[in-house]
Amino acid sequence: MHFIIVLGNSNDDVVKKRVIAAFEYYKNLSSNEEIKIIFSGGGKKSVYSTEADIMYYFATNELKINPEKCIIENKSMNTYENIQFSIKLLKDLGWFDTTFASLTQHTFTICTSTFHIKRALLIATSLIPKNCNLNVVHTNEEVLTAQHNSELFLINEYLNYLVLNVYSASNNKNEKLFS
Repeated sequence: MHFIIVLGNSNDDVVKKRVIAAFEYYKNLSSNEEIKIIFSGGGKKSVYSTEADIMYYFATNELKINPEKCIIENKSMNTYENIQFSIKLLKDLGWFDTTFASLTQHTFTICTSTFHIKRALLIATSLIPKNCNLNVVHTNEEVLTAQHNSELFLINEYLNYLVLNVYSASNNKNEKLFS
C-alpha cells in the first residue's frame, strides 16, 4: 500500500503547488499499486472548508483524481499533526495496521514545498514506523531566504523540544542523555 500525504498550508498558491506535485508523482506510480492520497490540513479557509477540503476539491475537480483514491484529514493544525493524524486516520479506516506493517510493504510519501522538506522529513521519521518506506515529493521551487530562515528556526525549536523531552525522560530513569 502506498500512502501519499499532502501537507496543508494557509497559502492557496502553496497548497495548489503541493497538490500538483502529488498528482504528478501519483501519475508515475505503477497502476498495480494500491494508492491512497491523504489531504491533510485543518486550518480554516472559510466557515465551511479547511485546507484539506480545498486540496481535495482541486484534486478531484480540476486534476480529475478519482475521489475513491482520496482521504481528507481535516483536524491537524501543524506539520506534526498532519502526519500524526493522517496515520491515525489510516488506522481508523483500516488501511494501515502497525502490527502488520512488517508483513506488508507500506510506503509513505510526504508531499510538501521545497522550503518545508527538512522539517517535514524530520517529523515524518519520528512518526512513521521504521519498517515502512519513506519518500518525499516537493514543489521544486526556489527557496527564499526568509522561508529558509523560518524553517531553520522551527526545526531548531522541534529539536529543542525533542532533546528536552528525551533529557527529561532519561533523567527520570537516571540515564545519560548522550553516552
